[in-house]
Amino acid sequence: MPLHFGRICPPVRAAVVLDASHKNWILEAIPLHASRAINEDVKLIWKYSSRREMLIPRVFASLFRRKSYPITLYMNHKLFLKYGSSPEKSGHNHLWVTHFEDNENFTTDEIEKLKLVNRFIVHNHLVKTKIHSFGIPVGKIFVGVGGVDRELFFPSENPPTDDYILIVGDCKPRKRPELVEEIIASSPELNFVIHGKNWESMIFTSRPVPVNLKLLPFKLGDAPELMRNASALLSLSELEGGPFPVIEALVSGTPVIATETGIAPDILTTQNGYLLSKNPEIEEIRSAITYCMELKKSKYSSDLLAGKYEWSELGHLLFDQNIEMGN
Repeated sequence: MPLHFGRICPPVRAAVVLDASHKNWILEAIPLHASRAINEDVKLIWKYSSRREMLIPRVFASLFRRKSYPITLYMNHKLFLKYGSSPEKSGHNHLWVTHFEDNENFTTDEIEKLKLVNRFIVHNHLVKTKIHSFGIPVGKIFVGVGGVDRELFFPSENPPTDDYILIVGDCKPRKRPELVEEIIASSPELNFVIHGKNWESMIFTSRPVPVNLKLLPFKLGDAPELMRNASALLSLSELEGGPFPVIEALVSGTPVIATETGIAPDILTTQNGYLLSKNPEIEEIRSAITYCMELKKSKYSSDLLAGKYEWSELGHLLFDQNIEMGN
């Protein structure tokens, strides 16, 4: 049911342009969840279709001829730079920017094209500062992370019975598997659970998997209980757009230990977790784990985000035409 917040929200017709090369990326769900806070009239347009000859921009041109969209939301700045249309042709261009790659540079022409965007929705204030440095007014840049389904993710009413550090997500080099292996191997007194894919191919390949580690294949249905019961969520990534499990863990009453990337600097405090340096040493990680395990025991039944990050908040940022849009 649409949420009106004391006023009538008119229907908002929007095209959401997703990059299907990131098909399992959690952020693809965000436009769908967020749009339900406003209405259901959101059309998804995939970068790649099942037939290779149907690659955009031909697909774009066909769809836009058949139906006009006041708002087109691009889920990737590279996607917009390659295929984005002028406002005269496509209405308002909105652009979701989670992060930039390290040392990513933009040409003068690319910056001029970014200035055609009516609204930027970014994950944190560092990205906001970067976009503003291009000469884009801050009035066009909005910080909005996403939402949490509190029917799935919520704190436990009972004290934790098991102590384990949870690591989630698909294993990639930017997740720093070598550092994950080091902290597990050097901490035999701690228990670790990894809930994700491909870790077995990137850690403990030259020595036995230690007894203090459980490798669990990723199952979406298992995530809420693992989050609730964990002593802490650990993320050692060198680069993240999210990581989205940060807010899922916090609303589950589980403190988060994360490196200084993505949403972590904006969200983590001494009351809900521990913000690591960009390149943490083992002792810093161990200190953070000790701190958060004690925090979990004292706040296990608390929503550590105190009701923040509802889907409706992001829905209005993405789709609500009643909000002033810069030109």
